[in-house]
Amino acid sequence: VAIAKAQGDNSEAIRILQGYLRIFSADEAAYHELADIHLRDCRYTEACYGYEELILHDPQNYRFLLTYAEVLYSTGEKKQLLEGRRYFAQSILLNNTPSKLRALYGLWITCLTLASAPGMRADSE
Repeated sequence: VAIAKAQGDNSEAIRILQGYLRIFSADEAAYHELADIHLRDCRYTEACYGYEELILHDPQNYRFLLTYAEVLYSTGEKKQLLEGRRYFAQSILLNNTPSKLRALYGLWITCLTLASAPGMRADSE
């Protein structure tokens, strides 16, 4: 994987990681690497899969929830924005450090985006 990434061949790195994960499906680091490669290539829907697996492995990790929420926001679709808003909120609840600004800003901008979305009613979700 490292050699493929160093050569700039992200599709080969993804192929290798997917083959590795078929055998070792409990490897958090591999899912994290896979999601990061997809993010670098701006493939947000594919990156969501990696972060969903990371959240399944460690549901109390607010960083995974926060990054997943940011990826959902980046897709720009209404359904994903609504889901991302929930993950931003959960990330804020789980973060025990005083630095919650990234999650708070994400929640705020997601709510603003949803409020300005056409067809969004005041009484809906």
